[in-house]
Amino acid sequence: MKKIISFILCGTLFLSLLPLLLSCKENENYNSDVNEESNDNDSDNTNNDNSNETITDNESQGLSYSLDETGSYYTVTGIGSFEGENLNIPNQHEGLPVKEIDMRAFEDCTKLKSIVIPENIENIGSGAFYNCTQIEDIFFNAQAVKDFSENNYIFYNVGIDSKGIRFTVGKNCSSIPDFIFYHSSANVKEIIFDEESSCKRIGHYAFTSSQLSQITIPESIVSLGEKAFAYCKSVKTIYFNAENMMNLSYDTLPFAQTGEYGAHIVIGKSVCVIPNYLFAQGTYESALQYENGDNGIVKVSFEENSKCETIGDKAFFSCLHLKFVELPYRLSKIGRDAFRDCDSIIEVINFSILDVKSFFKNAIHGNISPKVSIQSDYANSELYETDDGFVFWKNETQCFLVDYTGTSQEITLPNNFNGVNYEIYPCAFTNTNVKTVYIPDAVTVNTYAFLGTVISIQEITD
Repeated sequence: MKKIISFILCGTLFLSLLPLLLSCKENENYNSDVNEESNDNDSDNTNNDNSNETITDNESQGLSYSLDETGSYYTVTGIGSFEGENLNIPNQHEGLPVKEIDMRAFEDCTKLKSIVIPENIENIGSGAFYNCTQIEDIFFNAQAVKDFSENNYIFYNVGIDSKGIRFTVGKNCSSIPDFIFYHSSANVKEIIFDEESSCKRIGHYAFTSSQLSQITIPESIVSLGEKAFAYCKSVKTIYFNAENMMNLSYDTLPFAQTGEYGAHIVIGKSVCVIPNYLFAQGTYESALQYENGDNGIVKVSFEENSKCETIGDKAFFSCLHLKFVELPYRLSKIGRDAFRDCDSIIEVINFSILDVKSFFKNAIHGNISPKVSIQSDYANSELYETDDGFVFWKNETQCFLVDYTGTSQEITLPNNFNGVNYEIYPCAFTNTNVKTVYIPDAVTVNTYAFLGTVISIQEITD
């Protein structure tokens, strides 16, 4: 009788594991850093293919779980009988929280296209999503996941066969863990923060060497980890709007060597203080590694109605290719060596009450270069936006086209602005979708007007 029962139990166990064997093939080349570990699996055999649902809509059914020794929470151990493309890990299972995703739980699940990691998850095992090559969307809403080490390989090879990964940070996520994409960051092409984001920290090396074209640091962030966005060569715009960011140390370098074709930093209106060393590029020698003179950070500007009052010590240290700098109206303090070794600066627009010569002596640690153009008498200047999306800056004597907010890829510039001739301001089209610009003869084109772009320029002759 005991032999019969044992036979039945073995058969049942085999049938429960069969879908896992079919959907997750064995990876013969699995990295030796990922350790093997066995788990007792509980199976829920309800099938629900939710491949056509929004990724946060329906919790995935049929996943395998194990109950911890205390009986207080569950660990997701595998794909189970789930056959859909959109993996939505539930926050609870059988009335208890789901707190962990086991190591190698979804290894080689190449059918998956999206992942939802819910609020209760506290630990994700090594290689949990190893080789999920078709992933396009990851919704990360875990409130307090433990940091990873550089040998965890959580998302190794994730999305390598897709168009790239969109990583969405949910409103409950308080911290993006260290090394989360350390071995797969090249596949991350977009990061989105929930409008109600409570995320306070982006961990060490979280997105190093990713393919992001734009980086946004929202109001809630107070800490940036070491080289969090370093070597992101595709970046064109960094929008920094953290309201209470802590000062950084010399070796943090979260944006080191970011922007291979010229990056434009925009300081958001929530920022009162730009922290020490925030955009520092490290040593002079490391910053020189760019061969092209337009590489790296090339422009710093401030959002309209900026309340920024302080630029911290060495905030832009060794930004060797920085050419254009704005100083906002409320600025009252520039830290020691804030722009030291920024020898490529050619234009400073000073909206503040600061004396620019003093700024150079303190911030650049040297005398003002005769090559630098300084524009300071802008007390009566104003910004105007046309119905076509052209943004003009104008005072009593000058007029510049400074931005384009429209979505067209092909545009024709106006002959003038309210009867006044104008000049295209440096980097005016850096952060746009424009591919082709038709420029009338009457428009003056600044040498650096199209810096960091691949726009086709067509002249309109009378």
